[in-house]
Amino acid sequence: MNVVRRRGAIAALTVVVAMGSMLGSVVTASAAAPKIYSFTPKSGPVGTPVWITGAGFTGATAVDFGVTPAAFSVVSAGVVYTTVPNGAVGATISVKTPSGTVTSGTQYLVTPWITGVSPSSGAAGTAVTITGTNLTGATQVTFNGLAATVGTDSYGQITTTVPAAATTGPIVVTTPSGAANSPTLFSIGTAQVFDVTSYGAIADGTGDNTA
Repeated sequence: MNVVRRRGAIAALTVVVAMGSMLGSVVTASAAAPKIYSFTPKSGPVGTPVWITGAGFTGATAVDFGVTPAAFSVVSAGVVYTTVPNGAVGATISVKTPSGTVTSGTQYLVTPWITGVSPSSGAAGTAVTITGTNLTGATQVTFNGLAATVGTDSYGQITTTVPAAATTGPIVVTTPSGAANSPTLFSIGTAQVFDVTSYGAIADGTGDNTA
């Protein structure tokens, strides 16, 4: 009887140890890899707030639009809040966590944006500098609907010239990613021509401007 009891005790101990090992394995198992289900909105200029929904975002260490890092905050294990970073172009969104990195299945479209125009007024022929974001590859610039030449262009700046017959109105820049309107209307003025001859005649009261 004693032998049976000992064997039973040993068997029971063996089962307990085995179960303890299994439980230990469950507790120390790695967290699941993150997943992205969707993001909203699907497009917008630099600075646009974007909500990413998915799973496994706890402890996220980075959010990127393509190769451009973005500021972000983890709202919950299933939600990350971020904004489109300066320098970003149309690209996928990725979230990096200690358990891995996940990339969206579709791209976020970064649209162009005009932040300023200098000068804000001028006559035909005036050189104008347009500043903003994602202006690279501009295909057209218009002054109140009238096409103008596109000079040098970069991600943040475009140069152009006020076209002849332009009228007061918005400046619109069109790129492969969309179109952007100037924040204020560009005012068209008339070039002033200074008549030196007439001025000289009036100044000396003789009507003769010769030396």
